[in-house]
Amino acid sequence: MARRRKDDDWIWLVAELIGVLLLFGLISPQTRQMICAVGVLAVCAVSIAGTGLIGFGIYRFVTWSQREETGERSVRPQAEAAPVVDVRVD
Repeated sequence: MARRRKDDDWIWLVAELIGVLLLFGLISPQTRQMICAVGVLAVCAVSIAGTGLIGFGIYRFVTWSQREETGERSVRPQAEAAPVVDVRVD
C-alpha cells in the first residue's frame, strides 16, 4: 500500500492567489474595491481587538490594586501539624 505524501507547499498556493488578486486589481476596479473592503474589515477587527485588550488590562490593574488593599491572597492556608500520638500497648 503506497503512502500519500503530505503536501507542504501550501504557502506557494497562497502566494499565487495573492498575486492573481493583485493582477486582477490592476485590471478590474471591482477587484480593487474588494481588496480595499477586506483591508477595511481587517483594520476594524484589529482596532476592536486592541480596544478590548486595553480595557482588559485596565480591568486587571484596577482589580489587582483593590485585592492588594483588602489583603486577599490566592494562597491556600497551610494545615497545622497535628500532634503525633503514640498508641502502643505494653
